[in-house]
Amino acid sequence: MNTHHSRGRRRAAVLGSPVEHSLSPVLHRAAYAELGLDGWEYGRRETDEAALPGRLEECEAQGDWAGLSLTMPLKRAVIPLLDEVGEVAASVEAVNTVVFTEDGRRVGDNTDVPGMVAALRERGVERVDSAAVLGAGATASSALAALARVCDGEVTAYVRGAARAGEMREWGRRLGVA
Repeated sequence: MNTHHSRGRRRAAVLGSPVEHSLSPVLHRAAYAELGLDGWEYGRRETDEAALPGRLEECEAQGDWAGLSLTMPLKRAVIPLLDEVGEVAASVEAVNTVVFTEDGRRVGDNTDVPGMVAALRERGVERVDSAAVLGAGATASSALAALARVCDGEVTAYVRGAARAGEMREWGRRLGVA
């Protein structure tokens, strides 16, 4: 842990639209308290794709932002606005975490994929014979990547429309999921 982040005010938030329903602030604040991160704050910021570039600039200009969590519809829209994208995020073309580095860079990554795998393993699930994914957005592509690590059989995607079904078939092919 970088101890300098424990001193003074540090902010983070979940961005998306809609975002009012998000439980991220409750979860993050509890984690901050448990870790003794005094002065850390976590909130919600309603942000659509058009407002995203300005929101990133605003956070950087204020200087006390550690990073952001992203939800729909921003996980793909943010990629061209970043200085660096992690390997997992690049493979699924979805970023759910942005860190503002001390040297002024925006670094994005995807914690959905390892989080999904970890959630299964914490419940004793090492391998599955088949699985289903609901939807065709950025989180669905992350779910396919997670299933590529744990599923030995067929993955069925339930989506709206033939175009979305084609997108998911292509994601499955790219990520090695049948």
